[in-house]
Order: sequence, then structure tokens, then C-alpha cells
Amino acid sequence: MTLGQSIRAARLRAGLSQARLAPALGVDRTTLAYWELDAHEPSVPRLRKLRAILDISWDDLMSDGVSEDV
Repeated sequence: MTLGQSIRAARLRAGLSQARLAPALGVDRTTLAYWELDAHEPSVPRLRKLRAILDISWDDLMSDGVSEDV
């Protein structure tokens, strides 16, 4: 799963629209849409805000779906 897909999935699980989440992150809806489409990536401070608002772990947010069995 890409970062954009993770953001979108977490947003939908939280029951938030792009229009509602974007202002809470200090961006416009288009910027959030670009993140979800993997056209742009959010900054680390925005990722921290996303984690807090969407209540998602770093691992879940940044997971690419590849298992890292050690």
C-alpha cells in the first residue's frame, strides 16, 4: 500500500471527507487529494498531524504492505 493509499484508507475509517480533514491539517482539499493520489508527499510535521487526527501508527501509515519478518 502506498502512503497515499494509507492516508485515504485512514481518512475513510475515521469517517472524514477531504474537505473536512484538509483544514484541520492546514492545507486545502486539493493538496490532500494530491497526497492521496501519491502526486505529492506531505511534510513530516503534516504526517505527525495526520497521525494524531486519524489515530494511526507510523507503521500503519508508512506500511508498504511488505512483511519484514526478521
